[in-house]
Amino acid sequence: MIKSIKYDHNDEDEHMVLLRQKHNKYNWDTIMQSSNKDPSPYFKLNVFGRKIAFRMTKRYGQYFPVACFRTNERKSVIKLIHYYFLNFFGDSMEYLWIIIHYPPFVPNVPKLSVCLGMWMDWFCGIEPVENFFSSYPMMKHVQMYITPARPLRCFTGCKISDLILFVIRWKFGEAYHKLERMEVGEVDEEQNRILEAIGAKHIDPAKKAPMHSLPRVFNRYFEPNTKAIKSRAYVVRETDNRIFCNFQKIICFSRIF
Repeated sequence: MIKSIKYDHNDEDEHMVLLRQKHNKYNWDTIMQSSNKDPSPYFKLNVFGRKIAFRMTKRYGQYFPVACFRTNERKSVIKLIHYYFLNFFGDSMEYLWIIIHYPPFVPNVPKLSVCLGMWMDWFCGIEPVENFFSSYPMMKHVQMYITPARPLRCFTGCKISDLILFVIRWKFGEAYHKLERMEVGEVDEEQNRILEAIGAKHIDPAKKAPMHSLPRVFNRYFEPNTKAIKSRAYVVRETDNRIFCNFQKIICFSRIF
C-alpha cells in the first residue's frame, strides 16, 4: 500500500515523482520524471484533460515514464500531474514537495506539504526570508544551512536568554505544543547556565542514560529515525510526556516513548 508521493529533483534539476510504500521505510521508487528534451520516440497520455508527451526510460534496472514539455510549461504540467494523483489516490495520501534549489518553485495546489533545505546565502536580508516563509505556510520540514555568521544578525532570539525563555515557555505548556524535535548547536560554553535556569533534572551517573529517537517526518535519504539522543540532563513537560535534553553540544527536544 502506498504511503507517500514525493516530488523531488535530480542532479540536472529535472523533476522526479517518487512513491514509498508503507512496508518500506527506506526506499523511494521513481515512477515519473520530467524533461525538456525532445521526446523521441514518445507516446501521449491524457493527464487531467491535457495530452502530455511521454517516453520510457530505464535507470538502475527500473523502467518509468518521462514527461516531456518545454521549460515554460513546467508549472502547468506539474499542476496537472498533481491533480491526476490527487484524483486517483485521494487526499489521504501524503504529498511532499522538495525544495533544494533557488529560486524556489512551489505549485499552488492543495494537499501539498513543503520540505525545505535552504542556504541562508540565497537571501540578502531578513525580509525576503520572512516573505518566503509566509508564502508557504504548509511547511512540513525545514533545514537551514548557514556558512557565515553575518545573516544571523538579522534574526531576533539569538541570545542565550532567549533560548532559556523558549524552553521555559515550552516546559509550562505556554507555547510550541506541536514541536517534535529541534536542535540548537554550539551552546557548550553556556550549558550549565541554561540547565540551572530551566530547572533541569539529572540522572544518576551510576545509572544508564536513556536514549530517544523519533521517526523522521521527512526522510530524504535512508535514515528512518532521527539521531538518538543520550542525555543525563532533562526537563519533562508532564502534560504530554515530552522532554528537553542536553546532548553534547546540542540542545534537543524529543518525545519519550
